[in-house]
Amino acid sequence: MEIGKWPEKIAGLLKKYKYPIILLCIGMILMGLPSFSGEKKPAVQEATAPTSPEPSIQQELEQILENIYGAGDVRVMLTISQGEKTMYQTDVVSGITENSQDTDTDTVIVSDGEGGEQGLVQQKLSPVYQGAIILCQGADSPSVRLAITQAVSKVTGLATDRIAVLKMK
Repeated sequence: MEIGKWPEKIAGLLKKYKYPIILLCIGMILMGLPSFSGEKKPAVQEATAPTSPEPSIQQELEQILENIYGAGDVRVMLTISQGEKTMYQTDVVSGITENSQDTDTDTVIVSDGEGGEQGLVQQKLSPVYQGAIILCQGADSPSVRLAITQAVSKVTGLATDRIAVLKMK
């Protein structure tokens, strides 16, 4: 083969295979672009065990308890054993082969219409409270202590033995 015939052979191959070559080039360009699929797939949020809940819950409870007749000024401290959890909807696909059974679980992703994606929330679990300490000026009155204990028990789901109502100095 002579070196002078190479450009003619390459031109002939390009003419003959121009569509596959164009597709190959487009594919290589697309492979070089960043991938956006699956990047924002949320997992089930695992709750850590914080020592106190959101300050707004405590503040709101303080404001309500101050309105109990005879309570006076009130301070509230709540501790939680398990924080709020968000459970996401999942799709489960099962398949049976000769030797085993395969199960694949995927989180359901919902688009918000603006290019953002998030998991489809199935259920939100409230925090689990561990205990409560209530300081108030009127704690020396048994009726005030009882009313505060019942109110905090209803709001938090705590048993009354986990709520301490103490006199403020």
